[in-house]
Amino acid sequence: IVDNQSSTDKGPSAAQQLVSDGVSVVLGSYGSAVAIAAGDVFKNGKVPAIGVTCTNPQVTEGNDYYFRICFLDPFQGTVLANFAYGDLSAKKAYCLSKQGDDYSAGVCNYFKEAFTKLGGEVVEEAFPDGNSDFTSYVTNAKSQGCDVFFAPVSIEAAANIIKQAQAQGLDIPMLASDTWDSNVVAEAAKGTNMNIYVTTFYQEGGDPDFDAGIKEWINANDGDRSIFSFVRKSPTRRNNILVVCNFTPVARPDYRVGVPKKKQYKLIMDEQGLLPKGKV
Repeated sequence: IVDNQSSTDKGPSAAQQLVSDGVSVVLGSYGSAVAIAAGDVFKNGKVPAIGVTCTNPQVTEGNDYYFRICFLDPFQGTVLANFAYGDLSAKKAYCLSKQGDDYSAGVCNYFKEAFTKLGGEVVEEAFPDGNSDFTSYVTNAKSQGCDVFFAPVSIEAAANIIKQAQAQGLDIPMLASDTWDSNVVAEAAKGTNMNIYVTTFYQEGGDPDFDAGIKEWINANDGDRSIFSFVRKSPTRRNNILVVCNFTPVARPDYRVGVPKKKQYKLIMDEQGLLPKGKV
């Protein structure tokens, strides 16, 4: 076990220690920035590494030895943008990232891309390393008339933001990514009237009632063709998504899928990624 202290400066040396020790596989690291910093060490040493929560696409890009078991930032950034615009009816979003941090800057960028494509407006700011006073950023979000406050930053920064936003009477929803999934953040929010929404990792089957509330299988048994389809439900049920996954390279243009309602369906994503305006 080697501790990189979640530091981009110490990530490469910690990775080199593992390679020098002759390990067969590495589990980690926590956080995208540290994983990116250590990526070339594992690549050059030909030691496979498996990230658990490193969601930035750069972690695995061009590196055949780095893998992950989590979703990507383009996904969670887009999900949060869709939620803000569609479910929270936000038209103007405030995005706060940390200077020099690949993770927070990346998620904010993907959020901005999706939110502006929907027709929304984004106000962006970035705070310097070591900053603990976020009053000016909260003040700016209020003065700009933003409808949501998005800050995919560290646990420590999150706790300070929540406390200072509460003190300043910020009354708009706060959105965050998987870094806010922490007891530290939950404790900071306790006793406040802040509305906080977070994307995070969930193991299917952990709560059957929750599973039934967010997903309805259309076909989970087409193993012969490795195609599975289901409906992903939104909290309001207004923006449900029909998902069809083909886990083989074989194209099946005539594949038929049953749908829960007779209506027009808009294609918003294919194997190439998100589509600009959707196709009916």
